[in-house]
Amino acid sequence: MPTATAPPAPVSAPAPTSAPASAPTPAPASAPAPAAASARAPAPKGASAAGGPKTAPFWRLPALVAGVTLAVLSAFSANWLTAGASTDTHFVYQADAWLHGQLHLAVPKPPHDNDWAFKDGRWYVGFPPGPAVAMLPFVALNRALGIRNADGSTRFNDVAFTLVLAALNAALLLLALRLLRARGYSARTEREDLLLVALFAFGTVAFCCSVLGEVWFTAQVMGVTCTLLFFLAALDARHPALAGLALVVGFATRSTVAFAGPFFLLQLLYPAGLPHPGARGAARFLPRLDRAAVVALGRFALPVAAGLALVCWHNWARFGDPGEFGHRWLYGIFHNRKIATYGLLSWAYLPRNLAAALALVPVYVAHFPWVQVSRHGLALWLTTPAFLLLLWPQRRSPLLLPFGLAALCVAVPTLLYQNTGFEQFGFRFSLDFTPWLVLMLAVGAYPLRRLFVALLVWSVLVNAVGAATLKRAGDFYYGNASAKTMFPTD
Repeated sequence: MPTATAPPAPVSAPAPTSAPASAPTPAPASAPAPAAASARAPAPKGASAAGGPKTAPFWRLPALVAGVTLAVLSAFSANWLTAGASTDTHFVYQADAWLHGQLHLAVPKPPHDNDWAFKDGRWYVGFPPGPAVAMLPFVALNRALGIRNADGSTRFNDVAFTLVLAALNAALLLLALRLLRARGYSARTEREDLLLVALFAFGTVAFCCSVLGEVWFTAQVMGVTCTLLFFLAALDARHPALAGLALVVGFATRSTVAFAGPFFLLQLLYPAGLPHPGARGAARFLPRLDRAAVVALGRFALPVAAGLALVCWHNWARFGDPGEFGHRWLYGIFHNRKIATYGLLSWAYLPRNLAAALALVPVYVAHFPWVQVSRHGLALWLTTPAFLLLLWPQRRSPLLLPFGLAALCVAVPTLLYQNTGFEQFGFRFSLDFTPWLVLMLAVGAYPLRRLFVALLVWSVLVNAVGAATLKRAGDFYYGNASAKTMFPTD
């Protein structure tokens, strides 16, 4: 597919131990970049790009990263894996319902009443259906093999499914960091890229969310998959149709991740980067609106429109409202009245969500285990302090602002949502925008030396505690789903 914009001119390749290079200077949108193209041309088979000895296939390191990630996560998930599935396999029930030719559950009643939608005497899955679509072939296979639950529904191991997606996310993030280097936006070394992948996979809430399965965590892990695929296609607006497809699948999986859509528009309409405050001339502020940009925008919009139409039809057929995933029909949970009063998104929810994201810390108790964590989670600066480095960028990159805007666009609806993310170890809703924060660390040229390594070790140790204790060690946590129990003095 032809590219929609010209890539930026590459920076000089740094030596393996040299300091990060200065920021790249993007090429004008209308000018070809033969030098950049030739710099990225594949080397002859059996030789490296520099004419040196034969290099490893490009897929070998991402595959190794995925394998190591899968092994580590599986070790923290052993008890759930051996159980055969989690206790909250909503997406499996949805896929099983489709295989029976219906939208409501194929069994008279779900295994429990936690986060199931009930309308007109029928039970439904009240979540976006993307993960159920991804599970559909595997659920169909298990159905053909006669693998069933006690209630007659098809059984499928959602924990293993989530683990594989989480391992894939680590590999996709490495490919994203490599792409930043190939396009001239990052001067990171391969070692530094691997440190950033380790930070994401084991030093953020991704660690806890990846080892449990369950409807909520599976959706978030798959949402990250869609986010990274969207970025790989949207950078420099190279693959508009694929970017649109990844974005709409993200919306059908974890609707908040789709709010990063403006990133593609910025890449398409401002190929030279957003004008900085010191820019001169009105032309710097005018978007690119030539024929190629319009065609690329159409290619992006087509899969988005088609996917939205399918999702809206699915909602309308079940609940009579194209914008209703089923949250207003959730059965037997405490926040129905809250949703009826304020809706799903409201400024009324902002204070408690900010408290969950920024203020919650462990508390001392006078009995075993001596320290407890709120079931509403821990503050972001405590679980992943490496993100504090974002406050001190070391280099002006044309992607820092677009990445930051993408993260902000995703974070705002998260902070206005009716739920804090309960039950969690860290502020798990931050996982929706965590990939953008890691990409900001990549292009911001923050030194990944002793301070970063120390913060990385801290982050991994803290999140490993969460991965080992969440929904296992009940004495380590306090509080219930009510926001009134977020703090021990409440």
